[in-house]
Amino acid sequence: MAVISVLSAGLLHLDRAVAVASRLLDAVQPPLLRKAIKLYVYAALTSVWATVVVRRVRPGLQRLLTTLPVVVGNLLAPLLLDPSSEPLLITPLAGVFSLAAFKLLAFSIARGPLVPEWLTAPQFACVYLLPVVPIQVFTVGSSDTARIHTVKQGRQLVLDCFANTGTAMLVSWVLALPYLPVMVRHWLYTLASATFLTAVFDILGAAAHWAVGITAAPSFDRPWLCDSFQDFWARRWNLTTTYMMRILVYEPLIEGRMLPSGARCAKLSVAAAAASLIVAGKSPDRPPRQSAEEGADTGCLATPDEAAAAAQDAPEATGSAAGSAARSAAGAAAAGAAGAGTAA
Repeated sequence: MAVISVLSAGLLHLDRAVAVASRLLDAVQPPLLRKAIKLYVYAALTSVWATVVVRRVRPGLQRLLTTLPVVVGNLLAPLLLDPSSEPLLITPLAGVFSLAAFKLLAFSIARGPLVPEWLTAPQFACVYLLPVVPIQVFTVGSSDTARIHTVKQGRQLVLDCFANTGTAMLVSWVLALPYLPVMVRHWLYTLASATFLTAVFDILGAAAHWAVGITAAPSFDRPWLCDSFQDFWARRWNLTTTYMMRILVYEPLIEGRMLPSGARCAKLSVAAAAASLIVAGKSPDRPPRQSAEEGADTGCLATPDEAAAAAQDAPEATGSAAGSAARSAAGAAAAGAAGAGTAA
């Protein structure tokens, strides 16, 4: 009875506080500011819920049930805006809140940027709310491991933000010129969008770095330098969304399970790299023609130590066909690399 009385009193005080807050918000002008306050308060409450409650629940159905209210709320949040009078705000708002919902869904199955245990509470809330992904967990494309050592941080992000914003403004002025060819106009529209969005995500990455020390992966990687549609969509444009679709859809389908196994299937990429070394340097129809030094320069041959390390990193599941294939490929790479070193 005492517990029920305490809960009733708490709910009564909460109801009064909500009523007072509603009256204060109704007095705020203009209406857009009132909506912004509501959205900021909602974002703060959901980040506290995700950090304090969701993070302490085991991955799986239980964590999924605790995230569902926030996921639904995030997807419905853009409805607070009026599409007729506030059309330019709905798209970015929907993008930010839907990305946060996807991060929570991935977190419920122990995947995605919220999983690392080294994230502090402020870092966890920042990664959840902002459209950023820590570079340490970012895996899109073959060159992302190298990006860990070359990713931009802090001041460089701000400088690039100003440069991209200036480029977008200059392109906008050029677009105002009459009699531009249609293809030139379309290309300039794309360039303006790419530079402006790159500037926006750069400043968000700089804010995350300065506020909580998060090094964010690049969301846009110079899309104007693409050489094909595949290069544009897979490796240069909106890489954050590409990463989320990979961990939410692609990886569970490839692994055949929602929750990752103990030996993450991502380790198979090491064995795949070892297998590619065999194809490049130890092909049956093309004997190796490189020395160990040349192989180190071109990346086509592994040293015996590197190949042995790849063999140790292969999945340990002895009953798994994928694990066996990975260990076989890594072992063959070790033998091939050792033979190549001896021959050299």
